Amino acid sequence: MKKISIIGSTGSIGTQTLEVCDNLQDVQIMGLSANNNVKLAEEQIRKYSPKLFAMVNEDAAKALKIAVADTDTKVISGTDCMSEISTMEEIDTVVTSVVGIAGLVPTMNAIEKGVNIALANNFYHVPLYPAGMVTGTADDFHRFAVELLVQDGSSKLFEQAETAETLFDTTLTYTGME
Repeated sequence: MKKISIIGSTGSIGTQTLEVCDNLQDVQIMGLSANNNVKLAEEQIRKYSPKLFAMVNEDAAKALKIAVADTDTKVISGTDCMSEISTMEEIDTVVTSVVGIAGLVPTMNAIEKGVNIALANNFYHVPLYPAGMVTGTADDFHRFAVELLVQDGSSKLFEQAETAETLFDTTLTYTGME
């Protein structure tokens, strides 16, 4: 059973990742995060029962805590909440689907902890350039003993995956910006 967290679960890529997980019986959603979409966050908590939900916006987190008080999901908030989701003890992989620098700290923390990374946005490298991580080879990530999985906007990896094993054991290489 693959156990994952998704940073940016209410965005386009995050919701598509969850749709794929709906069709995979060997994936368990452990953590989810969003910026401020309380309605969709509540729907996701009720459907997937994650252990943690990180809501960056503190006012939205307060509203979400009230909305899901009858569930077992713990709602956390603040600037470091995404790092808590990306470094949970139980997870194998974190899907980082937030844009740009917002994903840097939680992605770096996950790498340092040895959690596999699935960077899922059109410019997957953006969260890692400020940290000097990307030189264009998988060796950048192998030195941390983690696997870098890339889902860019042009591929159909998530749609073609038949099992979590094929999804999480696939590595795409970056071929250039469109």
